[in-house]
Amino acid sequence: MKTREKLFVAIYVLFLVFLYLLSSTDLIIKERRQEICPISIVADTTSDEYYGNFKKGMDQAGIEFHADVRFVTLYEENQADQQVDLLMREQQDGARVLISVAVDETSLENALADKQISVPIVVVGTELPMDKVSAVVMTDTYEMGKTLAKKAIEENEPDVRFYVFGGEKENSKVKRFYDGISSVLEKEGRTAIRISDSGDGESFRSTIESLVYPENREAVILALDPKSLETTADILAGSSVYQTYVKGLYGRGTTVKILNELDKGIIRGVCVTDEFSLGYLSVRQAVAVAKNQTVQDPIVLPNYYIEKEDLRNPEYEKMLYPIE
Repeated sequence: MKTREKLFVAIYVLFLVFLYLLSSTDLIIKERRQEICPISIVADTTSDEYYGNFKKGMDQAGIEFHADVRFVTLYEENQADQQVDLLMREQQDGARVLISVAVDETSLENALADKQISVPIVVVGTELPMDKVSAVVMTDTYEMGKTLAKKAIEENEPDVRFYVFGGEKENSKVKRFYDGISSVLEKEGRTAIRISDSGDGESFRSTIESLVYPENREAVILALDPKSLETTADILAGSSVYQTYVKGLYGRGTTVKILNELDKGIIRGVCVTDEFSLGYLSVRQAVAVAKNQTVQDPIVLPNYYIEKEDLRNPEYEKMLYPIE
């Protein structure tokens, strides 16, 4: 082989090696590593049981926007001070942005004012002044309460008695929901008897039993939170006699159990929101804040009132049974 040919082959081999290094390693061109943004969400409850769709949305956004999302629950129900402590702990552990489903708006606002929380914070489910927080993603539970009360009045006889179940320890969400219900009932000249429960459902059960005997009276029940709605549905499902006297059970939430009881006719109607989008948008906004990007003004998701026949409606099916 001539010297010239040998030189050509050597150059060709070197060129192939160069292409290999260029395509399969970062020795020549350093590959830009994708930055992962650590984000912590501190919920307003001790369990993630009622956050199924929310977490699906949160996880989807984490994948799309390269965020390491940590979901934290309380040790005790509705403890605002504990929630602030957990937010501070997550801040110390390296979260670049915090997301809070506030137990109590005032406690959170005070913590922000006192600079206890110094990293950016996105608030979910409630609205705080935009000079205090970085972004807000919410649904209007006051309007949701109004919608539910209006439907319950429309669908029942004028002389039916109204009960409101739940909310022994109120968080901000429950309080606004109850205020919305109360505003409609008062406007229509109705009163509602409020029944709290320690968690075992016995107060709810004894109230329903009293409708059968000694009162022999029909009633409508509005549940303030998903847990109270599920507990009451379980009680009614256990007795056809109870279902005769309770003419309508209403509430809010999109858990599988609630939707199943709605499908069976135990629950007459529920107010819902797109909880998948709520989780997704909260993480999307948090990543935008971390990157110093412009975030949208407070995002307010709409509420919907649904009954049994709506469960097969394509308009609601995707929202109620989201797939990541």
